Amino acid sequence: MNKRSCILIALIWMLPVCRANAQDFSPDGSQIVYAGKSGIMLCSINDAVSRPIPGGEGGTGALWSPSGDHIVFAVPDRVGGSSRAVLYDTRSGRSRTIAEGLEPPFAWREDGNRFAGIRRMEGIGLQIVLVNVVGGQADARMIPVQQVVGRQMVWIPATDNVAFIGKNGRSQNLYLYQFGEVKQITTSNDVIGIGLWQDRKRVVWARHSRNTRYILASLYLADVSTNSAPVRLNFPAVIPEINPRPAQGPVSVEQVVFSPRSNRLSMVCTFSPSPGRLTQVCYSINMDGTDVRTVRSGQPSEKRSSLIHPFFSYDGSQLALLHSDAGVTVLGLFDARGANGKRLSEWR
Repeated sequence: MNKRSCILIALIWMLPVCRANAQDFSPDGSQIVYAGKSGIMLCSINDAVSRPIPGGEGGTGALWSPSGDHIVFAVPDRVGGSSRAVLYDTRSGRSRTIAEGLEPPFAWREDGNRFAGIRRMEGIGLQIVLVNVVGGQADARMIPVQQVVGRQMVWIPATDNVAFIGKNGRSQNLYLYQFGEVKQITTSNDVIGIGLWQDRKRVVWARHSRNTRYILASLYLADVSTNSAPVRLNFPAVIPEINPRPAQGPVSVEQVVFSPRSNRLSMVCTFSPSPGRLTQVCYSINMDGTDVRTVRSGQPSEKRSSLIHPFFSYDGSQLALLHSDAGVTVLGLFDARGANGKRLSEWR
């Protein structure tokens, strides 16, 4: 691998995962909210028609509440260069600012009455902030990380506990906000994806391998709220369709996104087929490493190193991608296995 390839791979690993392009399905699976050229957009899946959300210009981090009543997103503040959290009411069609200085990723409590976000305190650090839909801020705690990465944080149902990936330098670990305190769950420095297990109690996470040509990734499961010991899931080190031999394996795994059904995951891998050339491929895979399906591929660059952003519907039956290549961004929809795809929207 030449110097240019090494630089590109380093850029990809250092970027926050899906930060600017956070997107989500509606709970009933009929719509998708995403960050488009004109701001935060709502797309109807049936007719592939998109429309802007009021107050969503320049917005990022859109996340639908489990109740379906609200969408939270962040927009740049007009003064001071920070951001503010905006709440869009899907019933009235109106948006309102609900918290100043808040940025993604977000997480919703299962009842849709409270959400969590991140506040950047200039010269101090980051806070995790809990906000009530009615009543505003409920709690705020400093967190010992430089950045919170991922498309969203994970709110554990029937609790006020929120799990998230915190980044310090190039180290990424799993953290938990619990009872007004923040604790570090992992020390492996290589967590690249988290999700909620189908029992709605345990958290599943993916670890990046030091050498993905030999070991693709490893998956772990634990009830982090009770400090239970993590269990390593039976995910194979070698998957013939992805890393059959070291010379053909990926140089990096960028993202792992888990289906709410806990039966599949979507993985984005970067390959270096020739010196100075990188290819990024998105797969849909069973949790045991079988039924590997290639969903989309493209070539990243220094300007847009992370170009494929997968996300599952609430029931796990649909997989959508935001894919950027050659100056065009496409919102595509597939079934959970990455088949039967259709284009919902595109823009330059």
